[in-house]
Amino acid sequence: MLKRLMTAIIAAALLISLCGCGSIFDKEYSSVTDYSAPGEGTSDGKNSVRNYYSLKQAILNLVDARKESGVIVFDAYDGDISTDLKSACWELRTQDALCAYCVAGISYELNHIVSYDEATMYIKYSRSQAEIDQVAAVSYSTGIKDYLADAINKLQTKAVLLVKNCALDSDGVKELIAEIYTDDPLCAVTMPESTVYMYSGSGLQRLFDIRLSYGGTASGIAAEKTRLAAAVETAAKACADDDGPSAALKVCNYMVSRCVYSKTSDMNTVYYAMMYGTADSEGMALTYKALCSKLGIECRVVKGLMNQEDHWWNIIKLGDDYYHVDVSRCRTDGIAAGFLRTDVDMWSSYRWETAAFPECVGSLTYADVGK
Repeated sequence: MLKRLMTAIIAAALLISLCGCGSIFDKEYSSVTDYSAPGEGTSDGKNSVRNYYSLKQAILNLVDARKESGVIVFDAYDGDISTDLKSACWELRTQDALCAYCVAGISYELNHIVSYDEATMYIKYSRSQAEIDQVAAVSYSTGIKDYLADAINKLQTKAVLLVKNCALDSDGVKELIAEIYTDDPLCAVTMPESTVYMYSGSGLQRLFDIRLSYGGTASGIAAEKTRLAAAVETAAKACADDDGPSAALKVCNYMVSRCVYSKTSDMNTVYYAMMYGTADSEGMALTYKALCSKLGIECRVVKGLMNQEDHWWNIIKLGDDYYHVDVSRCRTDGIAAGFLRTDVDMWSSYRWETAAFPECVGSLTYADVGK
């Protein structure tokens, strides 16, 4: 009897616990783990890979972070792990521009752990963390020019650019630097001297290690640049005019009256023209460009020949038409000889790369503007 009573009491207690609102059976439980894409780091700091592409990317991730070691887990890997590891290390060392720039060697230890394989990677670097941190990724050649223009304006002495798709070589980058300077002669006091080291990857991948020199101390060049900018601003205000052709003529007259033409090769900057009142044809053309740009006049610098000698001048746009302006010729032979000239006018004494510049066939002349 007592045994039956105890059995009944236990059964009632179980029934109450099963019917209560706090029952543990009322809840469903699930475990959620963040998805880790091939080549991405897992929560334990390891990289999980499933194919050859993600294997290479995982090694590159270690290089990008300048890790000296790291673990790669082969998760349902599609390929021969041992063969692919050897190939990936060799390919990255020889066919990746970033690795060619900063990696001295890549080695690994491959281990089988119960149901999966993992490799501990060891990377030896030839560059410091600071040097690797300087590497900037750029997609195309146009990005190189934009990046370097900003660097030169800031008087930076080094730029390291990793370019995804670029047909340029070291000489091509030097030409870009020259273009940047002639497009904006106030970006530096003189044409930056450059040394360019190129590291190639597969396809058109390139890494350029670019060293820039501005001909003086950083503080001295910065001070000269500030003085030059102020002088050009003052001169531009003196030449301002609502009429484009009249403003272009005022700039020409301003330079002819204040700057002596000299063939001395080291007087080839806006700084010489504005601060010392003397410049060669290059300095004259760069100064005309700087002043016209301040006044909103489209102006280009032309390097060519005059009477079979190296010579510099400008092409400007007035309305829909283009014209040649040679300030140094205006200084020596009179303004009419060098202001608002057409291609036909110029061809008897001048030669230039015609395909690189627009045709100059406008109808305006000095006589029309100088009335």
